[in-house]
Amino acid sequence: MEKLIKLYKENLLVTNCPYCNSTKFKKHGKYKFTHRYKCKDCKRTFLPSSGTSIHYIHKKELFIEYAEVLKKEGLSSVMKMSKRFNIAKLTSFDWRHKIFSSIPQQNILFKDEAFVGDISFRFSQKGRRGLSKKENDINKRYFSRVLNTTDQNINFVRIATVGNLNAEHLDRVLRKKIMESCKLLIPEKDAFLKFTKNNRIDKKVVHKDVSVYLKHRIVRYYQQLSSKIVNFINYELKGVSTKYLQGYNNFFITKEMQIFDAMTTKYLCQKFVWRIFTQMEETYKEFLDLHCEAKYSRPIKRSWKRTKLYYITQDNILY
Repeated sequence: MEKLIKLYKENLLVTNCPYCNSTKFKKHGKYKFTHRYKCKDCKRTFLPSSGTSIHYIHKKELFIEYAEVLKKEGLSSVMKMSKRFNIAKLTSFDWRHKIFSSIPQQNILFKDEAFVGDISFRFSQKGRRGLSKKENDINKRYFSRVLNTTDQNINFVRIATVGNLNAEHLDRVLRKKIMESCKLLIPEKDAFLKFTKNNRIDKKVVHKDVSVYLKHRIVRYYQQLSSKIVNFINYELKGVSTKYLQGYNNFFITKEMQIFDAMTTKYLCQKFVWRIFTQMEETYKEFLDLHCEAKYSRPIKRSWKRTKLYYITQDNILY
């Protein structure tokens, strides 16, 4: 209980209304050991934890311990964590993805020299029941294309599409991240060549010849980082559902940069985590429908309270 009280007093800051983002609010009574607040604009009441990763969690002290294990020991299987904390498998799974959803989006801008390439993972419908043999055969044709952009100090890893990668996918994911001063090192692939040409980005094509390819320090670092990501997803985790792939990417990068800590103010002040978590299926469907060749099928039907009320910007949506 001491850790929880400390969390509410020191880490769960109230700076705006989680529903309308207004900064006009007032104290509105007490709830257990914290204050309740009321927004002067939308008139809704809320707690410091409303919309965050600990929102609607009954065993909050146990959740804090769960998050601390992720920080210190990394990922264990859902089953192992379920047994360790004496919680249901679905609860263990949900807690993991609530924490992933709370990882802040980095305010990334590439200013100087950076390398961008793509990593491929087999399209996975893991966890979806009732898939026919025909659907499974079709799914095997597709690969998730994850863009890995780095200048060795900053790493930006984001899924772009499922299927063939084109310049439009790069434009959607990367354009706002590349400053005019940046020189982009790119592989000799049509999508990257067209993207840099369309946006008039200074570029250097890094050829497929290994002896040339590995001379540049940023390219070597990119190769090492990409290998680690592939090993993490394919071998340590034995594959993950494409729906959750971005969450695992975010977790890996923050662990790699040694900045992952789900119980700090930066993570706990993400007031839209509840919306990201509860709308994951809808977001995933929209991503497949609008940006991918693979088709959405076999929806996972779960429902929660008040999922769309929390304020969120487009930049904070996972896909």
